[in-house]
Amino acid sequence: MIKNNIAFALRCVGGVVVIGGVSWSLYALLGGGTWFQPFLFFVVSVVLGSIVWGISEIINLHAQQIDIQLRLEEKLRKLVPETPAEEKPVEFCAHCGTQLPPGGKTCPSCHEVNQ
Repeated sequence: MIKNNIAFALRCVGGVVVIGGVSWSLYALLGGGTWFQPFLFFVVSVVLGSIVWGISEIINLHAQQIDIQLRLEEKLRKLVPETPAEEKPVEFCAHCGTQLPPGGKTCPSCHEVNQ
């Protein structure tokens, strides 16, 4: 099943190119002339249609791989819950007992420098 609209459109274009080239080569073959021109139409249409069809397959497979990767990431996220960062213990002034600011050594109340 094709979930990607671009892949589906390219697959349709590839089919139209092949069908159009084959029908044009049959028309040219029945119209008279040499066999080389209809054969050339046939070969070119099959090659171009195959290239476009292949590009659509690549786009489709890429979309599938992205879906698989997103599902795996979601499962991994469920298996390994995120741990919050460890908080540093609250420090207090040795002189007056006031809570020190985070990362600070000087007391905001008594201005004592703590070690």
